[in-house]
Amino acid sequence: MWRGCFGFKLEANENETGQLFWKNKLRRTLEPPPKVRLRRVTPPLCSDPLRQQFRGQLYKYTNVVKGWQYRWFILDPERGILDYYVIDPQQQPSRKQRPRGSVHLASAVICPSDEDSSTFTLNSASGEIFKLQAIDARERQEWVNRLRAVAEMHTMAIAQSNPPLPPREHHSLGTTPQGPLVHCSLAVLDALCSARDNLQKAEMKNQGLACLIDDLPSSGAVTNLDPELLMLKATSQATILCLSQCLSILQQQQIVAPAVPQPRPKKTPLHYIPPQPSDLADKKSTHSTHSTSNSETENCPSDSNPEKIQRDDEETDEEETQIESIPVTDEHSTLLKLASQTKRGTDLTRVTLPTFLMEARSLLEQLANFFNFTELFTSIADGKDAKTRMVAIVKWYLTSFQTGLKMRPGKKPLTPLLGEHFVCSWKVPEGNQTHLVHFVAEQVSNQPPVSAFHVECPTKKIRLDGHVGFKCLFTGMSVDITISGDMNLLLSSYDELYSIGFPTVHARSIISKPCIQLGGKVNIHSPTNEFSAVINYPKSFFGEKPNQVIAEIKDSASVTVCKIVGDWTSSLKFMNSAESNAVSQSLEINSQQTFKKRVRKLEKMDILESRKLWYNVVKALKEADINKAASHRLVLVEQQSFQTQNAASKYFRQETGQPSAWSFKE
Repeated sequence: MWRGCFGFKLEANENETGQLFWKNKLRRTLEPPPKVRLRRVTPPLCSDPLRQQFRGQLYKYTNVVKGWQYRWFILDPERGILDYYVIDPQQQPSRKQRPRGSVHLASAVICPSDEDSSTFTLNSASGEIFKLQAIDARERQEWVNRLRAVAEMHTMAIAQSNPPLPPREHHSLGTTPQGPLVHCSLAVLDALCSARDNLQKAEMKNQGLACLIDDLPSSGAVTNLDPELLMLKATSQATILCLSQCLSILQQQQIVAPAVPQPRPKKTPLHYIPPQPSDLADKKSTHSTHSTSNSETENCPSDSNPEKIQRDDEETDEEETQIESIPVTDEHSTLLKLASQTKRGTDLTRVTLPTFLMEARSLLEQLANFFNFTELFTSIADGKDAKTRMVAIVKWYLTSFQTGLKMRPGKKPLTPLLGEHFVCSWKVPEGNQTHLVHFVAEQVSNQPPVSAFHVECPTKKIRLDGHVGFKCLFTGMSVDITISGDMNLLLSSYDELYSIGFPTVHARSIISKPCIQLGGKVNIHSPTNEFSAVINYPKSFFGEKPNQVIAEIKDSASVTVCKIVGDWTSSLKFMNSAESNAVSQSLEINSQQTFKKRVRKLEKMDILESRKLWYNVVKALKEADINKAASHRLVLVEQQSFQTQNAASKYFRQETGQPSAWSFKE
């Protein structure tokens, strides 16, 4: 028997199995632990399998057919690009075949879908969105892992190619920098470091300012939606961003600067260049300098002293013909990309659309086009009885959309700025007398956007006041435009006030051949007239005639006394129900006489009149210079930000107790 150092006592008479067990246990206890070899783990994004090309078939959602289609995808990790091809599902692309599309994966985001186990989306840094679908969950995970690894690898490569400033010790005296280090003096390096520190402090203070503004109450003397505070917040954020970009540019210039100092250029004296006379020069003092009381008084006249409209200087306008002659550029690919990136249900009134989609006129001037059939409008007051006047109102209303919605295909009027107005008139001859019809429209609100307008013929004693607001919903291949507001038509000679609504406007086939269609139901009624009208714009299905309209005029007993059917863009038929639906009158809309607007010359217009305000933009659009038009448009939008939302209107006042009602200042 012997006793080990751990107190184990082994008996001699134990069998061999027991002795072997205790000996092995004792040996394992006394032996030192084995040496563990540390193995370097290769990061996934640097491993060899993930650096090889990966290819396979995936379903890709296409906006052209609104469905899933097979595409052959090839992932190239070295280039960081994902290519896809349109081929037969049973084949692979040849080397000579060019890809249908490519997407760079640097800074891309790959998101698996929560709806199913096979769909995922790829959001590139350029804004493109690819909706893809694998066969099963396993294949989806394989694609997601590889795409994420490649995206991370190239994102890190971009970050490393723009390194931060090296420490000061890299350029200590007596040492020579190795490799492509920053070739700059200690003074420059210290200045850049100081600028970066100050910028970081400014960013922290800016974040604190934003938090303080957001923490303000939503009601009271000072709110978190105060226009001046929001302007301060946006300006400080934009300033910080601009300074950060400037510092980054300076750092990059120091990195690529040559070691040999370049000769300094000769000093060139700076000369002041006086501003050229333009239409924006006069407007600058009104928009950007709102701190002086004089400019505020000019832009915001009081309700008691509305400015008198000068009608004596108006001349016949030829601008309409020039706008219609502007050629329409083919932007099919851009429209297709824009539509694919826009989410269904998006309100386009809150989205800044590309400049090439803009019509060369303001929306306020577009509203005036609804009265180009001026003679039909003034003839409403000639009705001798209530039924005749109601028929005349419906006749003018049905024909007004033919001229009011007349635009170049696929174009949208310029969105009016707050305080912008448009003034014009028409001369309507009638025998030995000439009737003058006045029109005034003004953008009275931008949150939400509301345009008020006033039309009046003093000699006929007819007057119309209205206001409109638009909500444009994107539905994929079309845009549904809901018009809020109403119109009030007053016939002073008969003491009749008519209330008129608006239909729904549909912009169909915005990608291929844009067209305008109307929909919904419109009511026209008056409390002092026993007759009322109901106008229906039925939806046309495949194979049916578009642009159809059905209107019925009923008496107080709801008996139809007149029915109007036809195409609101070409012809209408008036039928008297008492005569077994026989056509009593036909109206060819395109043969009706249109009267040209009368406007003042540009130099005599007010600063905020539509044509003077948008002059540079419209001029660039006529010259097909989209970039120039976009820059001028940006200047106007930036100046618009200085306008206060509660600024008083020039020609209209808001009704007390009715926030959505506006009336013309007498």
